[in-house]
Amino acid sequence: MVKGNDKVVAYLILSEIEANPVKMFSWGFSVDRVIDNGLLFRVRGLKHKGKVKVICNKNYVLFEIQIIGKNNVVKYSIEDVSLDQLVKVLDLHIERVENYGEVVSKMYGLPPKKDKIDTDLK
Repeated sequence: MVKGNDKVVAYLILSEIEANPVKMFSWGFSVDRVIDNGLLFRVRGLKHKGKVKVICNKNYVLFEIQIIGKNNVVKYSIEDVSLDQLVKVLDLHIERVENYGEVVSKMYGLPPKKDKIDTDLK
């Protein structure tokens, strides 16, 4: 059962994601529902298509990210993610592939371009 505190945590997570609209839209992000101490959402990224759970673990300071595969099985978890790193870590596990700039250029029929997109997360 969802409690009032769960809604606060979900709003905190959602606000952080919405503060990065380009990444949010590149993931094909859609909210699924508020869960105990977190948020469940769906994505259609280059690296992961399916559900992702973000759960607040320690006094609104650290989060756990669960990448969920078929049949709602957790493929893997990333623990102790701070709020200020949440979107960056999510992006690494949802969207970022090697040569991201080239992949996106090819996907949209743009000329290949190597720039900060490929090097900013190394």
